Amino acid sequence: MACHALAASMAFSVTPTNGQAVTVYAVADMPAHAVASVMVAHTTDGWASVSTVTAAHSTGLVYTAAVPGYGAGTVVACAASYLGTNGLLSPGLTGSYTVFSVSGESIITTCRVMAANLTSGNYSSYEGPGIRIFQGLKPDVVAIQEFNYQSGTIRQLVDTAFGASYFYCRGSGSKPNGVVSRWPILASGEWNARDAYYPDREYSWATVDIPGPVDMHVVSVHLSTDSSERPGEARDLTNHVRSAFAPTECIVLAGDLNAANRTEAALTTLKTIFSDSCQPADQAANDNTSANRSKPLDYVLASSALEARQVPATVLGHAFADGLVYDSRVSSPYSMLPPPVQSGDSGAASMQHMGVVKDFAFPSSTVSDRSPVLTPPANREVVEGMALSFAVIAADADGDMITLACSDAARFLAPGAKGAVTGLYAWTPGPGDVGDHAVVFTATANGKQSACAVNITVLPEPSVLCLAAAVAACACRHRKGDHRSA
Repeated sequence: MACHALAASMAFSVTPTNGQAVTVYAVADMPAHAVASVMVAHTTDGWASVSTVTAAHSTGLVYTAAVPGYGAGTVVACAASYLGTNGLLSPGLTGSYTVFSVSGESIITTCRVMAANLTSGNYSSYEGPGIRIFQGLKPDVVAIQEFNYQSGTIRQLVDTAFGASYFYCRGSGSKPNGVVSRWPILASGEWNARDAYYPDREYSWATVDIPGPVDMHVVSVHLSTDSSERPGEARDLTNHVRSAFAPTECIVLAGDLNAANRTEAALTTLKTIFSDSCQPADQAANDNTSANRSKPLDYVLASSALEARQVPATVLGHAFADGLVYDSRVSSPYSMLPPPVQSGDSGAASMQHMGVVKDFAFPSSTVSDRSPVLTPPANREVVEGMALSFAVIAADADGDMITLACSDAARFLAPGAKGAVTGLYAWTPGPGDVGDHAVVFTATANGKQSACAVNITVLPEPSVLCLAAAVAACACRHRKGDHRSA
């Protein structure tokens, strides 16, 4: 027997609020006698850790599993697969949802900002070691230096290191600066740099659309290796920042400052706008970021408005109040290798810097919207050739416009309406439809959903011989004085 994948129908009972559990509906494309078990895996950290639930067989092709509730803002990803009676495990569909806030709560978005000059090899380009560090630390916004890639396009680098949904801007020059962001970049540009050694390397900036009412300005910099140049570069940078952004805004300047120490003149100038009071360090309390861990070359400097939002950066359960200098080689007092990072990545050939991260919290405005309520129809049985019809009802307590849809769209009619919708599913199955069928109904209102799966069992039309036998049995009972209903 061939091993089949799950059919294109996995659904979540509701877009959940804070702490609300979710029922996952998985529809198998094989009859129950061919399925040994159905598993639903779920994760909140990009599959770094996974929990698995064995789904219960509801009826026919439909299986259900319960995923526990999580806090507001959590992104929950799920995957369904099943073990066939032939012993083969088949991967199925994946899906995800974001837990939203209940009325009166604020959604907190944590933004991880990273300064990264993590190129390696002979071409000042990103390779496996630096890419794995990005994948392990999962930054939301990166001020990236030497933004080059020899193995493909810059878009391919961003897709591999961060994800296909990330945005980026990239400056000019042979060793360009840039900004990579989980959220949309509203505006971007570059400012002139005075580095005599790399006169074509400019400073890049971007305005990032952080969820909620507050945006963040990001300045990605790579200062000169010539100590005589850095004070002038710092003066230029502060002038650019003051001209472009208000002092009350959330601004971060991050990157490779090539600073020999934290007291040199360039740092003193930058600190007229930005703060260096929270100094990140590794798990051994070393705050230096050079390859030999002797100089503080790399920084994430926040304006006063942004620094007020700083929260501990947590990696693999370890919290760093001032932020983290990440070195995969550090093993005392403990190692910290978030997958897929390898212990030697920070020591790769020609990698001269460590990554630096700080986390910031951005509360959004309070919300009061709720998910629509979909009343799950009962599972149905129908004899081939007989008409089947039933109503599907959805309501939204906020009075939003509701769209009611069905995976079997040709047999379903439901005009959109505000507040409440009633749809009608109608089907007359033929002889070739005998067996189990499953349809998924989904109600959507203001971006939130409720869904359910319904199994329809089509029974064969009773044969003439079966009907004659039933009549004969009924007549026999009557002759014996048994007047129970046949």
